[in-house]
Amino acid sequence: SVEAALEVALRLHSRRPAGPREDILVFLTGAEEIATAAHAARELAAALPAELPALEVVALHAALPADEQARALAPAPAGSRKLILSTNVAETSLTIDGVRAVVDPGYAKEKSFVRERGMEVLATARISRSAAAQRAGRAGRTAPGEVWRLYSEADFDAMAAEPTPEIARCNLAHALLLLKSMGIARPAALEWLDPPPPAALVGAARQLYLLDAIDVSGALTADGRRMARLPLEPCLARFCLAAARLRCVRAA
Repeated sequence: SVEAALEVALRLHSRRPAGPREDILVFLTGAEEIATAAHAARELAAALPAELPALEVVALHAALPADEQARALAPAPAGSRKLILSTNVAETSLTIDGVRAVVDPGYAKEKSFVRERGMEVLATARISRSAAAQRAGRAGRTAPGEVWRLYSEADFDAMAAEPTPEIARCNLAHALLLLKSMGIARPAALEWLDPPPPAALVGAARQLYLLDAIDVSGALTADGRRMARLPLEPCLARFCLAAARLRCVRAA
């Protein structure tokens, strides 16, 4: 939980004297959770003993402006320590120099397609063992570090060895539409790095047919070509085309 992760982080801060680049990295699941945790951490840090280093609480996730991301990556001011609250963007995408401790609750947000509902959802899920190893590796990249995992060894052993590739759990309708717009008539015949499940391609084709983006032979329709030019999921692209024809784009 957020509360447990902050408690461990503040304990680590309290027992680590001020030193060169001894920052603490906490993995959380999303921007909203990070904002809540940052507010709580700043209030708790204000009540810490004065002899401890100042604690600079910073957020790190993909939706932040570039200058705020740069602040999370920059060294802490002299005599202070950074508490970095990050999504899994810090697992592999970014290297934060100076992190000596990682707190890992073991969860991340994961997008997946729920076929029964016909839509994608973003849900909190357990990370894989390889992701846990990546998170641990963020600590001590240039000096000895430590990781605090907020789950048991049994939980770790029960995790999947590797994360499920996104192509195997997400709606492929948009990808299929783009491939067809590039003249690739048989996407299943491509040499995929991770082949998509056949049922997912069939479901994507069915959705495109119901949206009148492809015809019964699988070829793009005129509307399908228009939809492919819009940077939107097919259902939203179809919605925009309909709104234009009904002259209610602003309301739509």
